[in-house]
Amino acid sequence: MVNLTIDGRALQAKDGQTILDVASAANIYIPTLCNHPKLAPFGGCRMCLVKVEGMRSVVPACTTPVAEGMKVTSSDGELVDLRQSILELILSEHPSACIVCEDRELCFKYHREPQKAGSCTGCKTCPNLEGCELYKVAENLGIRDIGVKIEYKDIPARRGDPFLDRDYNICIMCGRCVRVCDELRGESAIAFTQRSGKATIGTAFDKPLTESGCVFCGACVDTCPTGALSEKRTKWGGKADQILPTTCTLCPAGCALFVEIKFGRVLNSRPTNGGPSDGQLCSLGRFCLPPLVNYNKRLEYPMVRKGKGLQPVDWDAAFARAAERLKAYKPEEIGIVVSPNLTNEAGYLLKRFAKEVLGTDNLILASRMANPVADGLKAAMGRAGPVGTMADLAAAQSILVVGSDLELDAPVLLPPIYQAKKHGAAVLFAGRVSRLPRYTDLHASPSDLCSFVAEIVRHALPAQAGPMGLPPSHLPAEEANVAREMAKKLAGTRLAIVFGEQIAGPDGARIAALLAALAAHAKGALLPVWDGGNVQGMLDLGIQGKAPGNLKALYLTQQIEKIPEGVELVILQDIYKSELMGKAEVVFPASAFTETGGTATSLEGRLQRVAACSSLPKMANEDWAIITKLAAATGGQGFGFTSVKDITDEMFKAFPAMKVGSMAGQPSMKAVNLGSLPASAPGTLVPRRGICHRGAPVREMVDDYDRVLTRWGVPK
Repeated sequence: MVNLTIDGRALQAKDGQTILDVASAANIYIPTLCNHPKLAPFGGCRMCLVKVEGMRSVVPACTTPVAEGMKVTSSDGELVDLRQSILELILSEHPSACIVCEDRELCFKYHREPQKAGSCTGCKTCPNLEGCELYKVAENLGIRDIGVKIEYKDIPARRGDPFLDRDYNICIMCGRCVRVCDELRGESAIAFTQRSGKATIGTAFDKPLTESGCVFCGACVDTCPTGALSEKRTKWGGKADQILPTTCTLCPAGCALFVEIKFGRVLNSRPTNGGPSDGQLCSLGRFCLPPLVNYNKRLEYPMVRKGKGLQPVDWDAAFARAAERLKAYKPEEIGIVVSPNLTNEAGYLLKRFAKEVLGTDNLILASRMANPVADGLKAAMGRAGPVGTMADLAAAQSILVVGSDLELDAPVLLPPIYQAKKHGAAVLFAGRVSRLPRYTDLHASPSDLCSFVAEIVRHALPAQAGPMGLPPSHLPAEEANVAREMAKKLAGTRLAIVFGEQIAGPDGARIAALLAALAAHAKGALLPVWDGGNVQGMLDLGIQGKAPGNLKALYLTQQIEKIPEGVELVILQDIYKSELMGKAEVVFPASAFTETGGTATSLEGRLQRVAACSSLPKMANEDWAIITKLAAATGGQGFGFTSVKDITDEMFKAFPAMKVGSMAGQPSMKAVNLGSLPASAPGTLVPRRGICHRGAPVREMVDDYDRVLTRWGVPK
């Protein structure tokens, strides 16, 4: 520990901490505009200049490490004058009417909402009115006038990119956006450009962000201290009524986020400071959530078929019709498609409803990955779950990504992979990718993924190749050489393996078992990127089943590609209007994940809370409430739940392992013969491909997301 004083206060610090770190921890305010807790010290804005006894000049607190016996003065008359002068120079090129206006206190009190404008010229036309750090620093320093020449930059605003606008007229060149894009995300899509008084931030050759390598994660917007970067859809929405925490279930990463609510609707979403993704989001969680939840084709009323069309009815009539029709079929003729976007509680109730009320075991999880991967992992490890966390990715010495286009499947796994790369890890990709990270060491898109993985195992684990029954290699010479090169880079390292939907073919179980063998040998991490937000939770509940061929009645909780032949009755519990309504006899309008409470289980096996943040549209209801009331209408006993907490408590009693998550130490590899694992047949009750919410492709509902995928060449 290091002993020092700041403004006469005796403090202790750790080696390597800066003066600003110690002052912030001790609630000693030192103004700064370029510093950010997740970024390396930069020293660009010079607002944090302090005096240190024994040093001839002032020093920036953000880049100066503490030393034993150091005596620091964080603020005095000379420092305040110096900071004011620096800030006035910054403000000379920044619209500053909000800062020097004599009526600003009254204006902020009575006129809080921003006004739409083509370009920012002051406080009321600034999209960052509520969170401007520049204003807060100016307020602290008592800026009331600008004593230098004012010069407006007059830079055309960039409004042609998806999701966000760029107005560099209010940029203060703090560099946060450049640094977060490089240091945390590894994309380097933007940089400092030009020099001297013309210096600005932009892309190479001033190209659009769609051509610069930007992944539209929104990290730059979240770190910008002014309104230079703002999101198109929500920047004029004003101040939220509530800001509530929840978990994103659009992909299996399970990122923690804050949802901003206004008039009961989702206004915006932004990352929390922690969570499994450590405060990072992707374009889905950061920008797509409001348009998805507020989509104009939401189901709003329960409906039953009368003649050739569906007509709105009250809930009792809808439950009565569904119960009557379901009773007409034998248990083995009824199938329930379980959406991986449901909460664990809704999945638990569906399982009880199927078994106890309908008497059927035909619960089919709407996932291509679930059956083959679960079979392979169970055979190899005895359980169908992950090993390790995203933090293990950042600490790995080698990372193997198999069959997952991470930029689409779970983008927030890429930042920890990049952190590992910065520390020397080898990053290897096997499978199709729409956009390969620039820091990839080796990539192959093999003709036979199973043979390719087997070749890696053959050379990485030669002692186990025989007992596992590895088939002879029939790979082309070029692919075999790449597999062997990957095996060399993996050997003797702390390994992390990530795999995704592309392994979900006939050999899916074999590939999963092979990857589990690699992870067990290296005592490494094994993370399945499931093709759905809560696949892991449903597997933990024992919901996995394959669709039988004799179904006559189908209860859907999301959209699927097509209704199998022979199905006579379709009951649809969903959130969006779709073509399936043309075949449905009963329609239940359900809840998006921001409208319901419960839990979900991430790809790490982490149990996370999902909160009801926004209002349900019209007569829509939460999934757990719909299932509860339908079960009662069908004659079920013990479904009298009045809160989601009661369901959670009962679920934990039935499945106690879920309460602590699916992680249970390192995998213990069983002796398994690959030839004994069944080949997976293509399913008929499958969701559409790509990131979906309740089976509805996100790109069909969010135009800007479709623009990004189209630019990357992702087919529809």
